[in-house]
Formats: sequence, C-alpha cells, structure tokens
Amino acid sequence: MYNPAFLAFPKLQFLLRSAWSMAHNDLANRGVEQRRSKRIPCALRVDLVEGRSKRTVTSVDVSRHGIFLGTTEPPRERYLVQLSIHLPDGPLAGTAYVSRSSAREAGGETGVGLQFFALSAQSNERWDNFILEVSGSDR
Repeated sequence: MYNPAFLAFPKLQFLLRSAWSMAHNDLANRGVEQRRSKRIPCALRVDLVEGRSKRTVTSVDVSRHGIFLGTTEPPRERYLVQLSIHLPDGPLAGTAYVSRSSAREAGGETGVGLQFFALSAQSNERWDNFILEVSGSDR
C-alpha cells in the first residue's frame, strides 16, 4: 500500500493540522461554503488504515477532491490516513487528510470526510475518470 515518508514526521503533521484548523475556523465562522467540488452519492468499499489499524468501511458520497465514509468510529480530525478505494477497475491506493467528522444530524450520515493528499498522477487520473463516469459528465 502507498506509504509516503512524510507520515513518519509528526512535526509536518502538526503544521498541516494547525494550518488547516486556522483556515477552516476562519471560513466556518464566516459561513463560507468550503467544498471545492460537487458530492455524488456512491457506495464503494474502502480499506482505511490508521497507524497499525485497518478496517473496511463504505463510502456515502464521492467528489473530485475527496470522499465521505460512513463510520461510527471516525479517525481523528486533521490526521493523515491511508486508504484503498475499491473502484470497478481495481483498488486505488492513496493518502487522505481527515477534514471533518460528523454525527447524525437532521437525517445526515455519521462518518468522516477525507480530502485526498498527494495522490500519484496515475491515481489522480483514475479517480478523475471514475468521477466523470459516476457523475454522468462528458469531458
């Protein structure tokens, strides 16, 4: 599975978490929509790896820049996790940033929002093609 070296550097993770937190809080306090791309409902099997722990969950929706996973035990916010998304043409491995956790609210799903981080060019192209296919969009 994809295992970038920067996951071993806690100071880098701390800096990423701090920067994200400041930007997120500022935008959230102003009521600004923070999503960069449209969500598409889609159930995919996803292997989620946090440290030495691995579990399988199901996606609720997908977008060009991330994925929302249904889980009652979300990973900690602002941490990096590894994942393997089981696409129709085979698994797609990558790293993602835990951008938010949510509890069931007003009919919403309980789960975790992940933003892709440092996908390889090949993985990024495969994901973009998948998103175009499930969204029904033409290039």
